[in-house]
Amino acid sequence: GLVVAVKGLGGFHLCCDARSEAAVARLRERKVRREKPLALLVKDVAAARALCGVTEAAERWLLSPEAPILLLPRLAGAAVAANVAPESTRLGVMLPATPLHHLLLAEVDAPLVATSGNLSDEPIAIDEREALARLGGMADLFLVNDRPVERHVDDSVAWLVDGELCLLRRARGFAPLPVPVAAALPPVLAVGAHLKNVVGLGLGSEVVLSQHVGDLETPEALGAFERVIAGLLRLWEAAPVAIAHDLHP
Repeated sequence: GLVVAVKGLGGFHLCCDARSEAAVARLRERKVRREKPLALLVKDVAAARALCGVTEAAERWLLSPEAPILLLPRLAGAAVAANVAPESTRLGVMLPATPLHHLLLAEVDAPLVATSGNLSDEPIAIDEREALARLGGMADLFLVNDRPVERHVDDSVAWLVDGELCLLRRARGFAPLPVPVAAALPPVLAVGAHLKNVVGLGLGSEVVLSQHVGDLETPEALGAFERVIAGLLRLWEAAPVAIAHDLHP
């Protein structure tokens, strides 16, 4: 019935028992996330099949190194609280992506809500001291490890279209991997829009896309946006000749 902050690969998750409507409601109230669906973390493919329709392609992606959140058709009678994904015919499901998550699910053996460890419109907390300060009012308990997180990164979100993976949120496992483009580009930094922000860097025949940054509504989000840009330029040793930005929010 409690909310637990769990340290993951790219920051903290806020977790609770996905079967408990009261626990999910408590998490929603504290995180100020009233209606948007919440992702689920399950032990294995069998646990995913108990909640959703899982095709062979979906199983491959659930078990892949990228381990994205997959939006899958919800089964009638799935043992999760109605307020996990209200008015949705799908559930967002992922499998453990770190050793700590494997250990946690081995102990709990039940679906958990695993949503990003932040207040709405803020970046994920990545450091224990930062997490205690920012998530202390949201989490009743903290489960941490001694592996430092270098940069914040959300879980990737995808669904399958005609058996092919279609990314809805490009982050852990997929960013900052390059995307091929048809024509060679000069080194241009594209800083994206105010909402659903992602940063791009043109490098010859490829564009490198950053992880999902999100809405730039708060000072914390703006700070994360600036750190993502600096990290992308440093990682690819790039000096942009121009900067492009979106005129429309």
